[in-house]
Amino acid sequence: MPAAPSLPTDAAGQRSLVLHALRQTSLFADWPADALERLASASQLRAYAAGREVPFGARRQHVVVVVVAGRLEVHSVGPEGRRHVISLLGPGQVSGLVRLLDAPALPAHYRLLERSLLVHIPCAALTGLLDAQPALWRGVALHALARQRFSIQARHHHAVSSTQRQLASTLLVVLERHGLRVQDAATPPVLQVSQAELAAMMGVTRITARKALLAMAQAGLVALAY
Repeated sequence: MPAAPSLPTDAAGQRSLVLHALRQTSLFADWPADALERLASASQLRAYAAGREVPFGARRQHVVVVVVAGRLEVHSVGPEGRRHVISLLGPGQVSGLVRLLDAPALPAHYRLLERSLLVHIPCAALTGLLDAQPALWRGVALHALARQRFSIQARHHHAVSSTQRQLASTLLVVLERHGLRVQDAATPPVLQVSQAELAAMMGVTRITARKALLAMAQAGLVALAY
């Protein structure tokens, strides 16, 4: 298994990288410089090897995660042992805002699909900064509403659509979460996602997802790379 990306060896280098990573997110990009620097000082930069799960600990540490480099899969496991992928995250994306709620942690697992760097933001520090500058809560609310929209859209298509429409909806959701929109792109956007990952997001078998992908490819809607 490949080693995890190396971290800057000095504290100043790590803090500079954390600050840069926060500025690349849509959630924190417009924060005032002083608030962003305080958030960076309270955060930790961690490196992970491919295939590892983020070790939140027995009590599910209350942290928000920002992907600096690599890819992160968020999934849950049903009573029958079946894995359901909730989301696939890449650089500049944020996960775990639900942990800002004073409620029991949700049973979600975070697995690294490749060598990755993550920023761990303590929820207490983030909440403190938000409470000190309440106007910043607006960005959190809009971010959460966008995620809720994606979730509702996915559930709707899963309930009423054919497998191909479910697949198309899943692809669009993943693209939007990566800040990509088909209608705005000068060239077709490229999405790095496996058939197994798509199947897990759709709640179907890999064979079913592959059949739908091949049908869309034959219709000229997508191009596949192996």
